Amino acid sequence: MRAADTATGRTTVALFAAALVDPAALVPLRRAHQAWQRRLENDGIDPAVATTVRLAVDGWWLAQLVDLAPPPPGLHERVYATLSALIEEAP
Repeated sequence: MRAADTATGRTTVALFAAALVDPAALVPLRRAHQAWQRRLENDGIDPAVATTVRLAVDGWWLAQLVDLAPPPPGLHERVYATLSALIEEAP
């Protein structure tokens, strides 16, 4: 299932569409991401690793949301494992 097929995904797609007309519509999304970033920076994992994983997941989520080049079978799990390993190995 694509992320856009969920209630949250549909809401996010609508938010992005609204932002094209009124960029201020992104303010709540920006605030949520700023809060998540602060939590990452204070969770005990190297902030560079935590931010790298967040940005990778953000891109991964967006690709699923709008169906951009879905990965071949099995790659999704390998990417997840790689990101998890980065977190586990972080100082």
